[in-house]
Amino acid sequence: MRRESVASDRERIMRLAILILAAGCAMLAAAISRADDVTACAPIGAPLFSVDANSPVADPNTPIDPGDVLHPPGPMIVFDHLRLGLLSDADEVDGLSLVHIGFNPLATWSLLFSVDRETIGIVPPDPNLVALGLPFNVLDQAQKNQQAADVFMGLRSFNRFGPLPAPRPLRAPASNNTLLLNQGDASGIDVGVGPDVSPTVSVSPSARQSRLDAGTGSTPTAAGRRGVGEILAFSLAAGSPSLPSLPGTQSGADIYLAFIPSDPNDPNTVVQLYAAPIDLNLDPLDELDALIVFDDGDFVFDPFQDQVIFSLARGSPSLGGVASAADVFTTTPGGVNLFASANLLGLGFTPDPNDPNNLLDDNIDMLDFVDCPDAPACIRDRALGTLCLPCEGDVNGDDVVDLTDLAILLANFDIPFGATRNQGDLDGDGDIDLTDLAILLAFFDVPCP
Repeated sequence: MRRESVASDRERIMRLAILILAAGCAMLAAAISRADDVTACAPIGAPLFSVDANSPVADPNTPIDPGDVLHPPGPMIVFDHLRLGLLSDADEVDGLSLVHIGFNPLATWSLLFSVDRETIGIVPPDPNLVALGLPFNVLDQAQKNQQAADVFMGLRSFNRFGPLPAPRPLRAPASNNTLLLNQGDASGIDVGVGPDVSPTVSVSPSARQSRLDAGTGSTPTAAGRRGVGEILAFSLAAGSPSLPSLPGTQSGADIYLAFIPSDPNDPNTVVQLYAAPIDLNLDPLDELDALIVFDDGDFVFDPFQDQVIFSLARGSPSLGGVASAADVFTTTPGGVNLFASANLLGLGFTPDPNDPNNLLDDNIDMLDFVDCPDAPACIRDRALGTLCLPCEGDVNGDDVVDLTDLAILLANFDIPFGATRNQGDLDGDGDIDLTDLAILLAFFDVPCP
């Protein structure tokens, strides 16, 4: 009996040794690469969005057009351009907003935005946020050539009257931003349009970026239901072929409402003009680049009752060659006012390295908002980074990777599906295999952050 027991122990030890060797040789590199993974403590939902015609996901060999409204995963088409009442696959949605009805003017929220491929940003990531493990902002992502399909959040809180005082407890400068959604490959906290790389990675300047051209819906407090029976406010890029057929002034500063039937097979979308350039105190040659629409519920724009927060494309006459395409404006009963300066969002003008007499201007491509009663908490909870990454290799949650974790994992080794992290599923794929063992071994005895 004793010899059989010793032989059995040797067999188990040999099996363990083989597992460890196989894991170490075959998958250690993959495990170490997980150290750059990012997540958010309480991530926002991905918005409805559109992309521009130069985005790889809108190439001619794909089913996606720049007038389609999209959503992850995929991305998938939620409403194609026909469901917006558009006739051409060359139409380009430039501004997009759910219609927010009865929204409390004093409610506190954070401003979300995307930028285009030419945007650089004017400030590096805030050192306090970097120290927290939240190191990404526009400038950082622009330097890595992957800014154009990201969603960022300004560090100030807002209500419908404008910015609120800076968040003192955070000790972060108010004039900056942080990354909330990556364009791809961020533990699912992304819009899924590529390039499919982590925000920690630099992308070749020759690589094509998709561009998030319009977006809305991170806070679904609007008319209709997301994806079905929606009422969407939108604008089109100047020159879009459907402009002459729509009930407006054929301007890139017209705002339309699309009343989309709840039946996805019903093609009878009703499109009405919500606001013309004159209603917004804009020039007909202006081009709206981003929208947030607050309405009193009658779906007719009245500057005394309703509000449109917006940005303008580069070259719009109303910018006057002085204002930035990253400035955010608002309608008021008396005209248009500045709502949030580009500088407040960590954006603006930067010197052109190729021409000292020229300034390069950043550009906001989408605007949205997310409820935020406490700015420091919102930043900590929603920003992408390593702050809330679980301790790599830690199975039992005691922030130590040791023999206890190894014993738990080995006891559950070869569970084929339904496994949990506290059983040893460290890569989240539902089984416990050599990959999980490799992750544990790669971080064995490594101090947790």
